[in-house]
Amino acid sequence: MKVLRRENRRFIWTACLCFLTIGAMFVFHVLELSRGQDVPHIENSTVDLRGVDFNTGEPIFLDGEWEFFWQKLLVTDHLEGEEPDGLMSVPSYWTQQKQDGHYLPSKGYASYRLRMINCPPKQMC
Repeated sequence: MKVLRRENRRFIWTACLCFLTIGAMFVFHVLELSRGQDVPHIENSTVDLRGVDFNTGEPIFLDGEWEFFWQKLLVTDHLEGEEPDGLMSVPSYWTQQKQDGHYLPSKGYASYRLRMINCPPKQMC
């Protein structure tokens, strides 16, 4: 077995140290991005924003059940009485949603709606 020269051992240790440093930086970056603010769980397309601090600059994740309207574009509040085609878990793909017993195609358009309650009046909710 060939003995590693001192230069080769130093190179290997330096490379390992660099990989560990880069890996640790990546892990901390991913953890920081995924932190966000604690928002109450979204249920039945409604989220209660009471107690959320909008001035922190941190992301507010709105994962949960949203109302889903297939082949409809909702652009105003005038459609408040419009019944959704179902509830869709966000984030997800609508191709995982069944309508009339068939999965929805990948091509098409849809609207999602979420009701926000207890939103401060000066915020954009």
